Amino acid sequence: MRFMVVNRAARAEIFGQSYDLKPLSPRQFEAKNILVSDSGSAGELLQRHSSVLLEASFDTSALPAFPRTPKAIDRITAGSKVLILRAGGVGDLVMMLPALKTLKHSLPNDAEVWFATQKEKHPVFHMNPGIDKLLPLPLTLDQLIEADFLFDFSYNIDNRDFNSMNMTDYYLKCFGLDEKSCHDKSPLIPPNPSNGYRLRKVINKLKKASPHKALIVLQCHSSNPLRNLPPGMFFQLAEYFPDVRFVSATHFSEELPGDHADPLLHKNIKDISADIRSLEDYITLFEVCDGVVSTDTAAYHLAEAFGKPSLTIFGPISSDLRIRYYRKALAIDASYEGKTCSAPCGLHKTKEGCPDSLSRGIGYSPCLLSVEPQTIKSAFKQMLDQFM
Repeated sequence: MRFMVVNRAARAEIFGQSYDLKPLSPRQFEAKNILVSDSGSAGELLQRHSSVLLEASFDTSALPAFPRTPKAIDRITAGSKVLILRAGGVGDLVMMLPALKTLKHSLPNDAEVWFATQKEKHPVFHMNPGIDKLLPLPLTLDQLIEADFLFDFSYNIDNRDFNSMNMTDYYLKCFGLDEKSCHDKSPLIPPNPSNGYRLRKVINKLKKASPHKALIVLQCHSSNPLRNLPPGMFFQLAEYFPDVRFVSATHFSEELPGDHADPLLHKNIKDISADIRSLEDYITLFEVCDGVVSTDTAAYHLAEAFGKPSLTIFGPISSDLRIRYYRKALAIDASYEGKTCSAPCGLHKTKEGCPDSLSRGIGYSPCLLSVEPQTIKSAFKQMLDQFM
């Protein structure tokens, strides 16, 4: 957790939340003008807005109302407000859903769970029964000190358990809960018919045109370049399986060679990327589709949360750390030995891309490229046979 202040009056939108901040006065301590965030997000914000945003430091023990981390879950008393700080990608947040539900059930009936994450990620928690109050991240210090207890997930990447445990189990452990106390570790997001009106019309039109075909989402791009794939590796499925209708969540026409230069020209793939303009739209896509083929973590987590089957290619991270408890998720784990690494290497995030790919001068992670087309074809057929 880190604290930030402005050096002049500023209005800003951060991760989808609007803030109206004033510099601190030497005569008055105003908690509403102090931002609180997880360490990772704070570091990015301080670097990006160094001309106006400054890091603040003070003794939190001097604030009598500052929330404390509970030594054990049974130390959380009736009527307490439990605040959780967790920034992260969509997939990381979806994997927390079962743990939040278990935490809520483990607390006294009148205790409340407050959850702070980026405002732009709030749609993941639509009607979530494990959360009593949803807050933006950063939040302000006056919001923070309303809580009695605090769980801060700032230092995940450097945590040994985070890198070796299934992420839902990791969350449960951080909450001080037995892994076996969570009887269903498959996430659940309730449908939200008010979201994605435009996208729903597009999908409904496709389904009416091909009423007997399963509609499968192809997602070969990810928020992290480590997990990107050349579109052609998934595009081939449209040729192998003409009785399945495919849609692409990413516009990739410029990357396809020869006859496949534009997926719009291929009768079995529809590029719907222009209709996905928000996270709400992206979430809606997995609510209304019939299945997913992906390398993107958000895609297979959201598919599971809506009870839809998925096939995912894993390279840097072992599939067991992500989908061990999923009911309808199939995985292809890359088997790769490179000059500088082997799969799974455990690399979570990088802005530059895979080190082995950089050393070889290629644009994709070699472990993902090592998966044979026939392997993808066979696994996809298994998904259809098993779940469709």
